[in-house]
Amino acid sequence: MKVAVLNNGCIKEECMHDNIMDKMKKNGIERASSLDESDYLIYITCAGVGDTIIKELKEIQFFDYYSKEKDFKVILVGCLVINHGYLFDRFKDSDNIKIINDKEWVIPTINYINDMNKRNTFREKLLNRTRHLDMTDVGIQFMMQEGCHNKCTFCKVHYIDQNFSSLPYELALKYLTDLIRTKGTKVIALGGDNLTLYGLDLYGKKTPS
Repeated sequence: MKVAVLNNGCIKEECMHDNIMDKMKKNGIERASSLDESDYLIYITCAGVGDTIIKELKEIQFFDYYSKEKDFKVILVGCLVINHGYLFDRFKDSDNIKIINDKEWVIPTINYINDMNKRNTFREKLLNRTRHLDMTDVGIQFMMQEGCHNKCTFCKVHYIDQNFSSLPYELALKYLTDLIRTKGTKVIALGGDNLTLYGLDLYGKKTPS
């Protein structure tokens, strides 16, 4: 089994990319070096700006055609699929395209490829928010929150209209402490769409993280 991965996503999707690569390795799935040798292509979308969206839709249209010629499946995941699913209506009847509109798409993708039925655990959600800054996990970036209430007209978060949510402090602290103890992590960069708003949804006030 060989799977190609094309990542057009932002830093948040980079976390998911790290996790899908780890899951592929653990499940004996080899990363393909070209489409011609692929059984699947995981295409990670981005809803950042209009030019990016147009480019991605053109690429996906090409992959829809090319996958039929070369006999591989295209799996569409990521921000654009989740927030603007109507853009992919044209591909719903394609036998070669699988659209996964789950925000936590790593486990559903592995389930589809390996015909499994694993569940998305809370630990998986934490892994989906962890970006590895090196090969040994000495440094990581961890996403503590997503969404923003400010609605700045220049910011893509405003147009994506993503729900505001913060990770519970106690669960994040335990997870990060375990990484320090088991992986030797020394540098943790906390991130989010607007980290200054962390905790508003959980504690009713901004909470320093």
